[in-house]
Amino acid sequence: MMILKTIYQMHVFSVFEGQIGLGVDGSELMTRITNFLGEDINNFRTFKYSALHGSIAGLLIVLTVLGTNAMFEAKGFTYIALNAGYWIINLALMGGIVCRWA
Repeated sequence: MMILKTIYQMHVFSVFEGQIGLGVDGSELMTRITNFLGEDINNFRTFKYSALHGSIAGLLIVLTVLGTNAMFEAKGFTYIALNAGYWIINLALMGGIVCRWA
């Protein structure tokens, strides 16, 4: 069985879920998937690309949660900016490191 890596191309397995031959070494489907992943496996495995995705996750997830909580607690913009900025930088660095590490 192929070793699954933490890269965006792994969604290809969900596209073929339930198909005959998925997960069977040597099957036509697994050969096609292996060839597809072999061609494009490292196209977007850069620190910059993964840091961008970490930043986007920070903006969309962390900023909205911290912003909502801060508004409920009547905190100021500085509080939101400092805490959300900390987490956005953390997620950007984690995304870049995990991508280069995998």
